[in-house]
Amino acid sequence: CARAWRWDYALVLLTHMESRALAVDRIARTAVMGACEKASTWGCTLDLLSSFSRRSLQPDWMAYNIAIVACAKGQQWALALHLLGVA
Repeated sequence: CARAWRWDYALVLLTHMESRALAVDRIARTAVMGACEKASTWGCTLDLLSSFSRRSLQPDWMAYNIAIVACAKGQQWALALHLLGVA
């Protein structure tokens, strides 16, 4: 989904997996973040980053990097700097 810029399909798939009570690990969540970042949807990317804690997952450096890049693409400099300090 990420390579085809189909971030919307990636989100639907993630939601479908969660609704079926399937385990969605950090890697899957980070992959969907990557699809959103490539589509320049920084809000979606940040929503996914915040969902890690709601799912008792710890975001890794890759998730933070994706979120920072998405914020930079969206010219959300304050958010990008905040994430840089948190990561």
